[in-house]
Amino acid sequence: MTISSTAPSLRSRPLGPGDREAVHQIFSATFCLGRPSPTPIPVWYSELCLDWYFGEGVGSSAVVETAANRVVGYALVCADHPALRRWVRRSLTRCGADLVCHPRARLGNSAIRRFLRLRCRDMWNLSRSAIAPAMPVSAHVNLLETAQNSTAARLLRDHVDSVTHERRAPGWFAEINAVRGTRAAALGRVLGTVVDRRPNHTLSWLTGREVERLTVVRNSRR
Repeated sequence: MTISSTAPSLRSRPLGPGDREAVHQIFSATFCLGRPSPTPIPVWYSELCLDWYFGEGVGSSAVVETAANRVVGYALVCADHPALRRWVRRSLTRCGADLVCHPRARLGNSAIRRFLRLRCRDMWNLSRSAIAPAMPVSAHVNLLETAQNSTAARLLRDHVDSVTHERRAPGWFAEINAVRGTRAAALGRVLGTVVDRRPNHTLSWLTGREVERLTVVRNSRR
């Protein structure tokens, strides 16, 4: 799918194995509210967040790229949350064993250790959400700051809508970070309904601002 606009021509296409490096780069470049994290993100942590979509979870995700074939955004779509949770548990077990054997190499300095403590706290809070059983499709969406325009966002949104329709699911959800008091109204207009708000302790620490994780639900467009 290609949509022309005043921005450079963009198109969406299925995620492929050759996109792994670009997706990891975008993840790192946008981790902190669209900007890089001031604390380096451990490689094994980004692999934990992303690599399922290139293995067991391959097939439903997409990237947005320019006419010059530069990937500027992605929508990593999960339509099998039990499988993703099993993969994460196995990966965490391996990672935990590695940390025990090589704590200095893996945990690095005190800033990285604090980062990991806060991520664990945020993940625990998120795990208590009741959204996933009701909405069996979820999307992890990211765009480079230079590509954060309505065209790119619409391409990725429409892709997730299409997957949801093919799966005959009632809708899908995404977790979106925002400074408290911002973005909720805009998200309601262009994406869906904000159904949950939880503090993001990690990003609040990294940015020095009060950051929330907004759970946004979009009903299936049939």
